[in-house]
Amino acid sequence: MVNWTDPNVIQQSVQAEFGSLVGQFSIIIYEILNTLWFETGLLTRKIPFRWPFLLVVAGRWLLLPAYILGIISLSEGNYTGPQCQIIFRVESAIVGLAQISGTSIFSLRCWSIYERGTLGKAVRSYLLVATMGWIALWMYSAGVGLDATYEGKTCIVTRAGRITWSPFLYALVYDLTLVLLLCYRLSPYCDRRDIIDPGQKPSYMTLLFRQGVLYYLAATAASIWAMAWFWANPNPPMSNFGANIDSLVVVISASKASLSFIKRSIRGHNGSRLLSGSSSNELSSSRPVGMDFLGGQSGGPQASTSALPIHMVQNTVTTRSQTNESGGNDQKSDISLEVLRRS
Repeated sequence: MVNWTDPNVIQQSVQAEFGSLVGQFSIIIYEILNTLWFETGLLTRKIPFRWPFLLVVAGRWLLLPAYILGIISLSEGNYTGPQCQIIFRVESAIVGLAQISGTSIFSLRCWSIYERGTLGKAVRSYLLVATMGWIALWMYSAGVGLDATYEGKTCIVTRAGRITWSPFLYALVYDLTLVLLLCYRLSPYCDRRDIIDPGQKPSYMTLLFRQGVLYYLAATAASIWAMAWFWANPNPPMSNFGANIDSLVVVISASKASLSFIKRSIRGHNGSRLLSGSSSNELSSSRPVGMDFLGGQSGGPQASTSALPIHMVQNTVTTRSQTNESGGNDQKSDISLEVLRRS
């Protein structure tokens, strides 16, 4: 059992917590830079994905009931007084609120970056990706709680409070940053002319996917820092490190599957639009009537057909052919009358 009153252990614990905070707040800096990066359209690379990750995800889901039972056992006893139980329950509620607020990291990200997204698309991205991210965050916090909170003999209020308040403050500052970014995007001071062309902008599921990857990479780096300094704990942060890795896999898998689903639905929607007709951009032409495709003068309405949809062009050609045929018949009838008159 670790002696938490030992100054060396306390120093190592503080250093480990400082490393975690550095990793967490570095994600906030990443979020600001990443938003500016996406606004200028410089980030175009894709992150690879491997199907064997799904096996690790399946194993993680099997461990979920064990985490639930462990938290129930912690909340039921093994503490020295009722005050410790009340404090533990309050801190558990704080952790729950922190994880719930963490879901807005994904939903607000979708809402603020994907400008053309409607409320329905934002809700759909929340259901498909943010819920999986919330479960991954919850499993990670459960791993930290099982290793760091439970002592078996005494109520370590300070240590439990320090562990639980860190993710709460992190999520609070993170969400506050996103809210400010969202307010700026909705304000008249945001010059939307500098935003990348909507036709070339990555889908909002791609943004969520990349953000989830970098988020858990940063969290894993924080765990490596903690593992290097916190070696005196008999329950080392190896389980926390594994929780970060598995949570990374969960978010990658869920985001990748959701991204494929959204791409197929968007592709099918665009295909139905193409089959049903043309867009308003196709109905309008920037070239003036009377200019042909190469820029020369032409005979009036013939030039305007190059900007029309195919079915309208066919109708126009049919009308012109009928007009030409009728004109030819009129010419033949005029010649016949002239011959009869001369005869």
